Amino acid sequence: MLKALRNRNYRLYFFGQLISLIGSWMQVLAISLLVYQVTKSPIMLGYVAFSSQISVLIITPFIGVYIDKWDLRKLILTTQFLFMILAFIISYLAYNNLMTGFYLIILSLLTGLITSFDMPARQSFVVHMVENKEDLANAIALNSTLFNSARFVGPAIAGILIAAVGEWGCFLINGISYIAVIIALLLMNVKMKNQNTKKNSPFLDFREGIDYVIHMQTIKYILLLISLVSFTGVSASVLMPVFVKDILKGNAATQGFLTSCVAVGAIIASVYLASRQSPLGLLKYLPISITIISFGLAFFSYSSNIYISYATMILLGFAMTMMMISCNTIIQTIVDDDKRGRVMSLYTTSFFGTTPFGSLVTGILAGLMGAKNTILIFGLLCLAGGFIFAGKIPVFKKIIKPIYEKNAIINKIN
Repeated sequence: MLKALRNRNYRLYFFGQLISLIGSWMQVLAISLLVYQVTKSPIMLGYVAFSSQISVLIITPFIGVYIDKWDLRKLILTTQFLFMILAFIISYLAYNNLMTGFYLIILSLLTGLITSFDMPARQSFVVHMVENKEDLANAIALNSTLFNSARFVGPAIAGILIAAVGEWGCFLINGISYIAVIIALLLMNVKMKNQNTKKNSPFLDFREGIDYVIHMQTIKYILLLISLVSFTGVSASVLMPVFVKDILKGNAATQGFLTSCVAVGAIIASVYLASRQSPLGLLKYLPISITIISFGLAFFSYSSNIYISYATMILLGFAMTMMMISCNTIIQTIVDDDKRGRVMSLYTTSFFGTTPFGSLVTGILAGLMGAKNTILIFGLLCLAGGFIFAGKIPVFKKIIKPIYEKNAIINKIN
C-alpha cells in the first residue's frame, strides 16, 4: 500500500502535503461559513464559489501547453507561496472584521487564478516524482488518501477553532502550513522526463492536445463523466451551510463533522484502491460509483436527521473518491508522456472548470425552488450519465488493452 513512498522525491512531497492539506481543508470550511455569516445569502455562496473556479475553466485548458515544457517544481513552489500570502491576507481581514462580499469575490478570483496553474502542474508532477512507473497508480491512490485524511482532520479542527476564536484562526494556520510543502519542494532533486520538446506555436500544441483527447475515446468520455459529476455533485457542498443552519439546525461544528464524514468514506475508498496491485477492473467502478452518488444526493436532499446525513456523507465520499481515483489512474496509465500536461490540464478543467457553473446554477436554483429540490434534480442527472457511460465500457476495454500490454502493465485485461 505504501510502495510509492520508496521514491525519495514523492516521500518528501507526501509528508509536506500532509501538513499543508490539513490547513487547506480548515480554510475550505472557514471560508464557506464566513461567506454565509457576512452575506446571509445562499446565492452569494454560489457567486463566491463561481469566482474561485471560473479561472480554472478559462485558463487551465491552455496552461497544459506550457506544463509539458516548464520546470514543474519551480512552478508549484511559486503557486504554494502565493497561496500562503492569500491565506494571511484573508486572516487579517477576517480578524479585523473588514471582510465584505466584494473582498470575498476578489480573493476568490485570485485563488482561482493561482489554482488554474497549480492543479494541472501537481497532477502532472506525480509522474516525475515517482521513478518507477509501476508505482504510479499507488502514488495516485496515496495522494487521495492523503487529501482525504486531511479532509477528515482539517474540518473537525476548524469547527472547534471557529467556535473558540473565529474563522480568522483557520486562515492563519493554513498560511503557516504552506511552509511545510515549500520546504519539501526545495529539498527535492527532480529530473523532468519525456517532456514536449517540439518548437510548435502554443496554438498548435494546444490543438494537438485537443485532437489527441477527441480521438482517444476512453479519455474523452472519462472527462465528460467527470464534468457531469463536478457540475451536479458540487451542489451538496455549496449548499452545506444552508442545510446545516436551516434544516439540520446545527452550527460550525456540525458542518465540520459532515465534511469529515465525506472524508471517512473517501479514506476507505482511497485505502482500498491503494492496496490494489494494478489498474485492472477500474472501469467497472465508474458507473457503480456514479449510481451511488445519485442515490446519496437524493437521500441527503430530504434528510432532516443528522445521523442519516452523516451516513449519507460517508457514502458520497466513498463513491466520489472511488470514481475520481479510478478516472485519474486510468488516464495517467494510458496517456502519452509528452501530452500528459495538456491532458491533465483538461482533466483539471473537467473536474474544476464545470463547478463554477454548477455552483452558480446551484445557488440560483436553491433561491427559486429550495435547496432540497435542487440537490434531488442534480442526483437524477448523475444517474442518467452513469447509464450512458456503462454502455461504452466494452469499447473502452478494447482501446485500453493494447496500451496496457505495450507498457507491460498487464498480460490480459479483465
